[in-house]
Amino acid sequence: MKFYVEKELCTERLLPRMRTLQIIFCILLLTIVGFIGWQLNLLYKTSCSDSIHIGSLFAQINESREEGTKCQAKTSLFFLKTHKCGSSTVQNILMRFGRRHNLFFVLPESDNYLGNPEHFSPEFIGPKVQIPNGEKYDIFTHHTRYDHEAIRGIMKDGTPFVTIMRDPIKLQLSLYDYYYLQYFNDKSLPELLHQNLSEVEDKPRYRYRVGWNQISWDLGVDHSRMKMAHTLPYLVNKVENEFDLVMITEFMEASLVLLADLMCWPLEEVRFITANARVMDPKSNNKNIVLTDEEIAVLEKLNRIDIQLYSHFKQRFKQLILEYGRDRMMSDVNRLVDMNNKLYRDCIASIRPPNKNQVQVTQYELKPDAPKTCREVLLPELKFTDGLRSDQEKRVAAIKKLRDFLDT
Repeated sequence: MKFYVEKELCTERLLPRMRTLQIIFCILLLTIVGFIGWQLNLLYKTSCSDSIHIGSLFAQINESREEGTKCQAKTSLFFLKTHKCGSSTVQNILMRFGRRHNLFFVLPESDNYLGNPEHFSPEFIGPKVQIPNGEKYDIFTHHTRYDHEAIRGIMKDGTPFVTIMRDPIKLQLSLYDYYYLQYFNDKSLPELLHQNLSEVEDKPRYRYRVGWNQISWDLGVDHSRMKMAHTLPYLVNKVENEFDLVMITEFMEASLVLLADLMCWPLEEVRFITANARVMDPKSNNKNIVLTDEEIAVLEKLNRIDIQLYSHFKQRFKQLILEYGRDRMMSDVNRLVDMNNKLYRDCIASIRPPNKNQVQVTQYELKPDAPKTCREVLLPELKFTDGLRSDQEKRVAAIKKLRDFLDT
């Protein structure tokens, strides 16, 4: 009985203490679990935040990419600016991109040509815009005559090569009107096409750079080689191997979608308002020109290498679209057209008639309250080039001055 009473008394004394310890233990356990949960929640939120940021950045780089596809935006590009192929529109896109990202351009000392009739050589780069210590350039987008080795040697490693081609018959009509070749040849184009074919074929090029087979000429093919049978397969193979994309003027929007995809740019980067589009001069002998089937056949003979070159790369272009995805291309072209329409509404007040003393191309009247982007979109090539040249001269001078100081 005594033992039982002592045991009961002991239990009564220990029970409160045990309950206290249990409470303290539970509090500690809950605290530890809560702390671990808080840390895991913080880690989760941080991880999710980073994922959202990365996803947003990826969307900014290229919204047109298929879900799950990753790419790195490129900032260097060589664009062979072919004559009267809509190349001024593409050039404006590249100049805007390069200026916005403070990139280095390949620029002549003056004007907008880097050679032609001569093939490109680094010596054509203006001395005040040459990057010091032989460093490489980001963007080449001005007229030249193609020389792969010379151009590759001055561009950054991995630079994509791009050009654009147009239906050679339409191109020749545009050349004839734009450069007033009826005065150079002393004949309208239909009249010229009824002359002796061999004499017409060997006529000198306007300013030594403009004439038959203009695309092939800009690609570096000399006139003497254009009649040789092996020239076409050689040229097709050369362009296939050395260019990453051949755009087609007649499908400008689709071409720019492919360019954006190649460069891993969002479609906003390739918005455009057509630049340097010709307006028919009322005094031109080519007004409402219509060629007969016979005259078209002669023009095709005179431009046979361009005709076959264009036909090949038009088919290649179609294949690129199918590889990109038919529905995807349709969707992206629709998006780009919508962007261009909005850009036009934001920028353009009206289309004004061209000045009598200027080349007859479309000229736009800018809205007074138009965004800054509009001014660059509508800036003529020569003015834009002068601005880029001035900016680059200042940057190059500052770099040279600092390097000379540090090296002494």
